Order: sequence, then structure tokens, then C-alpha cells
Amino acid sequence: MVQPLIEYGEKLHIVTRRRYETDMSNHFVGILRASVNSIIRVHGYAFVFDDEKKEYFRHPELRTRIFGLDKADFIVNLIHPETELDEVVYEVKDDRLFATDNRRFSLDITEYSLRG
Repeated sequence: MVQPLIEYGEKLHIVTRRRYETDMSNHFVGILRASVNSIIRVHGYAFVFDDEKKEYFRHPELRTRIFGLDKADFIVNLIHPETELDEVVYEVKDDRLFATDNRRFSLDITEYSLRG
């Protein structure tokens, strides 16, 4: 039997790749609820870059999103299983951007997130 690459219940940080400089920068932090082949359903929070404030903000309501991972449209990071998803924030430290819950989860996402 083939073992799935991402297991039910694992927590993920997903970045939607920007194709053009003017594309909105979207991130998602959530928990895997289902998967079929390369399609996953994730329940969690959307983060969007605010151009005026030059920072990411989390939409307050939980969302369920479907991602097709068979293309290079997403960067998917597994995150610590004890991460509190509702406590994840984005912080800049030493000119680097981190997604963190200020406990066990801290992910440097500078290379694909900051705008020049």
C-alpha cells in the first residue's frame, strides 16, 4: 500500500506562488482534513499582504481551502504538530520575515514573501 506524503491531521503552511509582481501574496496556515492523490483539503486561516501597511494580516474567520499540488503553484511546509493555528502571526526580525506562534513554530519565509 502506498503511504500518503502528507498525513491527515498534519499542519501546513502554504504559500501561493506569485506569477507577476502585481499578484497578491497569499499564505494559508491550516490542518489537513482530506486528500485524494495530489488534491488536499485544508482547514485554517488565510493571510494576505497589506500593501499600504506593508505587513501580513490574518483573516479572522476559519476557512476550508482546496489545493491541487500537482503543479508548482504552491510551496508547502510542514509545521510543528503542536502549533496553535489561531496564534500564528507574521513578524519581521532582523530584516527577515517569520511566520510564528511564538512558541514551537517559527518559519523564515523571507525568500518568497517580502516585496522589494
